[in-house]
Amino acid sequence: MITSALSSRNFPVVMLYDNLESVGKAMATYSQLTHELDSDFTPDLRIWRLDVALSPECAVEANRDIESAEVIIMTVHGNEPCPPAFQHWKAGAGGGSGVPHRAIIAILESTGEASPIADSWSSVLRGVATEIHPELFVCEVEGEGSGAPFNLYAEEPLAAV
Repeated sequence: MITSALSSRNFPVVMLYDNLESVGKAMATYSQLTHELDSDFTPDLRIWRLDVALSPECAVEANRDIESAEVIIMTVHGNEPCPPAFQHWKAGAGGGSGVPHRAIIAILESTGEASPIADSWSSVLRGVATEIHPELFVCEVEGEGSGAPFNLYAEEPLAAV
């Protein structure tokens, strides 16, 4: 089927990463995703380092990007603590209090630890997502879910946008 740029749909994607060394894996995943989408969708990529996205200066904008994302691609170190803004993901998918709607692809940097530390990225993701390959997790949520992770957990209440 031949499609033109006029018929392709905008496809917002957010990439979250914890350090510069892990961006390469996220970009490879993004490249594969855009290849699979072909010309049916026009990807709109927003990239956020986690500490910047959680900062009071940027939380509103990051929140907006995450809330509108069809897919979130994230790379994090599995043994690092999962920030409080994401702890509600442990509640699971659906029900309005779990992971954001749509899909998350999470790539964990190897920790070398046999069992995950409580409230680490590894333990949170193992509780709510499907591990499809060692250190690669996918979570798909049907329908509209809880939205962005920052709206209830920022240090200061976020202003309405």
